[in-house]
Amino acid sequence: MNKTSRKYFWFGLVFVFLVGLVGGAFLVLRTSVTSGELVNSTPLSQGKSSDELLDELLKLNLAEKTEQSEYVPPEDKNLSDDFLSAMVSATGISESAVKKIGSSDFLVETVLPYFKSNEINLFPIIPTSIFKTTADSKINFKKYFTNTGKEVDLISKTIIKILEIDLENLADVKTQNNLTVYSESLGTSFEKLSEMEVPKKYVDVHKNIMVSAIAAKKMAETMLNEAADPLKTLIVLNQLDDAVLFWKESLTNYQNALLGKK
Repeated sequence: MNKTSRKYFWFGLVFVFLVGLVGGAFLVLRTSVTSGELVNSTPLSQGKSSDELLDELLKLNLAEKTEQSEYVPPEDKNLSDDFLSAMVSATGISESAVKKIGSSDFLVETVLPYFKSNEINLFPIIPTSIFKTTADSKINFKKYFTNTGKEVDLISKTIIKILEIDLENLADVKTQNNLTVYSESLGTSFEKLSEMEVPKKYVDVHKNIMVSAIAAKKMAETMLNEAADPLKTLIVLNQLDDAVLFWKESLTNYQNALLGKK
């Protein structure tokens, strides 16, 4: 990713995060529709006809709409200015402070360097030297897949369970318990795979399965801690598409090797 695209990537990330912080208050400000009784309407007991009452109701409704801010589609307004105005209204921060936070200079000089120094790498490099390698032979190939099959199957099923989690419901007790189990399971599989003998032919395949396990574990860990550190969770989940592609490729390569296609 070049510097320009990374700049806009992080700008988008920060923008989404800030929207999340003030979105609730902003929506409250925009939804000022009255919900009480029609205090200006006249009771039927005073003899007004249905047409007169309906006309009065329509006039009152028109007055309420006039009092509200006119809705302007996002495509027809300056989103940066509109968002900064919403921040001023919702948070009470001075307009000058908000403009400074939203400026490109602040993003480039403060926000981007912060994220750069706190990048969360879901795909760590595992050195080949840590593995106990064996010679390439049919006997060793069979032994390898016999030893690793159970753990790879467990990793695959756990990843699927993580992808099925409702991200809007991370605080749910059941979800938290499940994430704890997934994290521990992936950690155990990672440790077991690190101790197994690997034929030289399948070192890269084995390595990527281990990276898949640790990436899924990191994701589960950050989702578990979402309430305490939502920004970290946002940063990790922003890599979800890349993680899915990596998991799919790694597990497919293992399956192909098992079937003798590679």
